[in-house]
Amino acid sequence: MKLYFYLTPLVSLILSQAAYANASSDKTTQQYIDEANRLLAAGRFNEALSSYDFAIEKDPSNYLTYFKRATTYLSLGRNGAALEDFTKILDIKPDFEQALLQRAKINLKEGFISKAKSDIKNYLKNNSASVIGNNHLEDVLETEKSIDLGEKAYLAKNYDDCIKHYTTAISFATTMPSLRLKRAKCYLEKGDIEEAVGDLTRTAALNPSDSSNLYKLSSLHYFILDDAQHALQSIKQCLTYDPEDKLCKPMFRKIKKSEKEVKKVESDVERKLYLAAVNKLAGPNSNDGLISKIENEIRQVLDTVGVTTNPRSLLYIKLAQMACTAYIGRKDGASAKHWCSEVLKYDQDNINALSGRGDAYLLNDEFEEAVRDFTKAHELSNGHDRNIQEKLNRAQRLLKQSQTKDYYKVLGVTRSATKREIKKAYRKLAGQWHPDKYKGELSADAVAKKMSEINEAYEVLSDDELRNRFDNGDDPNDPTGGQQHGAYGQGNPMQFFFQNGRQGGFPFGGESRGGHHGYQFKYQY
Repeated sequence: MKLYFYLTPLVSLILSQAAYANASSDKTTQQYIDEANRLLAAGRFNEALSSYDFAIEKDPSNYLTYFKRATTYLSLGRNGAALEDFTKILDIKPDFEQALLQRAKINLKEGFISKAKSDIKNYLKNNSASVIGNNHLEDVLETEKSIDLGEKAYLAKNYDDCIKHYTTAISFATTMPSLRLKRAKCYLEKGDIEEAVGDLTRTAALNPSDSSNLYKLSSLHYFILDDAQHALQSIKQCLTYDPEDKLCKPMFRKIKKSEKEVKKVESDVERKLYLAAVNKLAGPNSNDGLISKIENEIRQVLDTVGVTTNPRSLLYIKLAQMACTAYIGRKDGASAKHWCSEVLKYDQDNINALSGRGDAYLLNDEFEEAVRDFTKAHELSNGHDRNIQEKLNRAQRLLKQSQTKDYYKVLGVTRSATKREIKKAYRKLAGQWHPDKYKGELSADAVAKKMSEINEAYEVLSDDELRNRFDNGDDPNDPTGGQQHGAYGQGNPMQFFFQNGRQGGFPFGGESRGGHHGYQFKYQY
């Protein structure tokens, strides 16, 4: 019963095909041709081909049927099949000049220059006045000349001329893969990766089983253009033809692994897990981080595809931008400046990198440089980015402030210093400049003034609110900055020191008594 169930559809299919074959065999050659012509007029090209096939099967000597089938192949872009039909026609009827002309055109498109030249010259023997024929001969000769000039320009490393000549040749030999590969080389040497990838993509369509080309295409897509989607598409196309391909299989794994690591760093940066991001990007040493690994892969890719220049890699730029952001988040001004500058080396108008480097300059107390970068970022954003505007305003205030008073410099600490570091610096300076301890040659007034500056700086930087104001360009001790009496109530920056530290929390537990020029000090550690 089960056997009957499975055999019934199969028998029905065989019988229906046999019936179709019998019905088809009843048609004449002309009926097939008429049927094909109707289908062709209706735009049903593949069905028309089937009818032409039947007609040719019935009458293989009818060169006109071959001609019609060849033109149908051309409509479908199947130049190779059309070329075979035109050759068959000329075997049957050598004096069919239209077939000779059409074959000459296809040979030129396919890049068979010698054959195209031979065909068109044979055509012109009996049609010397033919405008179409003579124009086609000029096209063939121009293509031949352009290919030769393109080769010479490449060898001379004149890549602009190389591109120009091959572009001319490609305009005639439109489906010749080797010409696009040669022009791609010129683009690669010039550093124009996008154009090179365009040529390699077209070549992959013309010759889809070329694993070497697909490997190059995938490598450039990912490691240079940061396009994982198209990189994987190309490498999968390669693996379709050979799942164990020695180039494509390792590249597939490499792209998958690298992209997974990149996504993890992106997630860390988005969640402001800057330490985790830095650890992944930089690694425990300079050779273990993701950035170093990607740099090595980029060098290998460029060597493999034969590029001697150093084109910009969008993947590297993305990683450098993430490093710029992460190091800013870590308050590491030196490292942030390096990586933000790396981005700007390849993309000088990158607003995020300019803003990031401006932040790095602020961390390093390089206020003029910060103002410069924020100004450029502000201009590039057409003044529409409020965050950049605020950063620019702050940098300008800090620049002005640095030209008058800088509490960080007074204590000898960086803007990213912790409270503990600030307190340690203060203790050291106070021990050096306290009037009771000072052993230099300065006058008592000069020493008292220096100690006053140290106390003033510590009072501001040890207070979170006052420090935040100062970091935003507002000096708490500047009467013009919105505080009439400064941070010390009555404007005497020494007062907190001489009042047993009660005003600002002097960290040594001292007390005042009479002494130098009206000041008395008792200093206790």
